[in-house]
Amino acid sequence: MPSWSSPSPDREESDVEVLRRRFVEAARRAEIIALLNRAGSEEELGDALTSELCEAFDAEFAFLLTLGHGGLQLLGSAGLTPEQVPTILEDTLLVSALAAKGATTHLGRDLFRIAAESAAIARAGEAVLCVARLRPERFDEAERALLEAVGESAGHALARVRLARERDDLFQRLEQTNLGIAAALAAALEAKDYYTADHARSIADLAVHVGVRMGMTIAEVRDLRLGAIFHDIGKIAVPDAILNKPGTLTREEFEAVKEHTIVGEQILAPVPFLDGVRRIVRHDHERWDGTGYPDGLRGEAIPLGSRIVFVVDAFHAMTSDRPYRKGMPEAEAVRELRAGAGSQFDPRVVEAFVRVLRRRRHSPSAASPAAQRI
Repeated sequence: MPSWSSPSPDREESDVEVLRRRFVEAARRAEIIALLNRAGSEEELGDALTSELCEAFDAEFAFLLTLGHGGLQLLGSAGLTPEQVPTILEDTLLVSALAAKGATTHLGRDLFRIAAESAAIARAGEAVLCVARLRPERFDEAERALLEAVGESAGHALARVRLARERDDLFQRLEQTNLGIAAALAAALEAKDYYTADHARSIADLAVHVGVRMGMTIAEVRDLRLGAIFHDIGKIAVPDAILNKPGTLTREEFEAVKEHTIVGEQILAPVPFLDGVRRIVRHDHERWDGTGYPDGLRGEAIPLGSRIVFVVDAFHAMTSDRPYRKGMPEAEAVRELRAGAGSQFDPRVVEAFVRVLRRRRHSPSAASPAAQRI
């Protein structure tokens, strides 16, 4: 990185030397501003900036503070020990410099009680920058201009990272609120039909493992988990007499059951963070060959999450005991899934699910690191 020092007062600078110094100064300023623009947090901003300032000004100390309702706070420093930080925050020199316009320079003995003999301070908004040297060498006009420019950029960068942090905090609170809404929906489903709710919770774990095996991202697997939990939420609108009927459904009754996919999507629609989830819910009865419902989607046009839920849902339904029938053995259910691969089910999903079942059978407590983070 370029560095520069002030010209000696006892000689005139040549035109070439002036141009060179200005070029190096501009390069240094651009480099520091680029560093500020890359900072992602207050801590990163403070630590990176102060190290750069020590190098740029050939100084032993640099610190970045913020001025807020609670007074001065240190965001980052270079050259200071932890024991010196309280003396910096309480120093009258620093407090008096805050009211000044532009950068101020100071000469003296033991400035800030850290043995410094020269210092420059600049404030821009809530950002306060200070650079200090152990030698009694006054900061010249060019150095003061650089510190002021960097201070302005530091103030803007500080505002940016704080806004980003507030945004992230807001998103986190919204997500917690949305998860509370999701929990309320799950409770409503359980009140309607305990089997449906228990069935949904049971397939969610298997669906997550299949999604991870098939290379889904963390966000996609989160949607998949919720899609598995809510895939039958629309059955709240299906009459109990139809939902719990032990015999074959009439055509009219089956049409009523088919509506649960659309109703489920409508229930989830007012919750923005469930956009990806409601697509899974709407299409989890679409068939690979295009003969499913409600939209007759075919093959890859069906969301992957829906295809996964469809396979896991069918397996769990076949192997579960109901009041009107006994569940079939897992091996038989797997044969049924493979028989339906390519027509009813996505063949890749079936094979991924079978591998998940095999792994869980050999190691029931096994779960991939990615799945454990969901």
